[in-house]
Amino acid sequence: MHKHCDKRVKGSKMSLAQKNRCPECRQKVPDTEEEGVKQIRVWVDKGKAWAQTTLANKYKFGTGVPQSYEKAIEYLNMAIKQGDPNAMYALATSYAQGQGVAQSLETAAELNALAANRGHATAQYNLGCFYHNGTGVAQSYEKSIELWTLAAEQEHGEAQYNLGLLYVQGQGVAQSNDKARKWWLKAALDEHENAIKNLKLLDQQEGKTTPTLPCCATCGTPKTTRRPLHACSQCHTTQYCNRDCQMNHWRAGHKRECQRLQEEHEKALAPKEK
Repeated sequence: MHKHCDKRVKGSKMSLAQKNRCPECRQKVPDTEEEGVKQIRVWVDKGKAWAQTTLANKYKFGTGVPQSYEKAIEYLNMAIKQGDPNAMYALATSYAQGQGVAQSLETAAELNALAANRGHATAQYNLGCFYHNGTGVAQSYEKSIELWTLAAEQEHGEAQYNLGLLYVQGQGVAQSNDKARKWWLKAALDEHENAIKNLKLLDQQEGKTTPTLPCCATCGTPKTTRRPLHACSQCHTTQYCNRDCQMNHWRAGHKRECQRLQEEHEKALAPKEK
């Protein structure tokens, strides 16, 4: 279940028994890993590719079953025959690391390509890394940019961060701080620490007085999608991560600045005379 869906279910008024059942199949959420494997096997026997891939990962990590790379490979191949991109990506990882199979970066690249063509974001990102470094494929910045862009458009944080690096360095693309800032901002809003750091460095290099990524005026905590900031209700310009920071900043001097900032804010919003 998606994390936000799970959070809504757990916070709902449903009974505990209802909350502890899968919203799709209505099966009871297993209490142990072994029980979970038993439920998955039911779907494996029905030929469901997603279940085959899930069981493969159970065997790979020894979760609820004895660890076995060989069994993991067996189930991944079953799912791949049905066109499951998650299985293609997982098997690509096995070939890249030599887990249960003879290590082959070329085969890993081929499997990542199959998954990438089916829209698998992490496979697109990994294959982009292969092309960037010339690993298992002929080196090509153009291909890496193409693949990282596909992954970045699916909110893949590392792909967004890497694109920012390429644009700021002008590697394989025309140098552009604006495009670097665009991709780093997307990654930073998803709490990518290096993207947050690089945005601050880019602002310093360009002498920006207003940060690209808004931060709490008191503690400097940056704004992210999961950690929004709240503007002062009077001046609407200064932002805080919580009430304690707002009160501390008010006592530290914002009380004196708030009126001036409020007037500047209202002036900026006022229609200009023609």
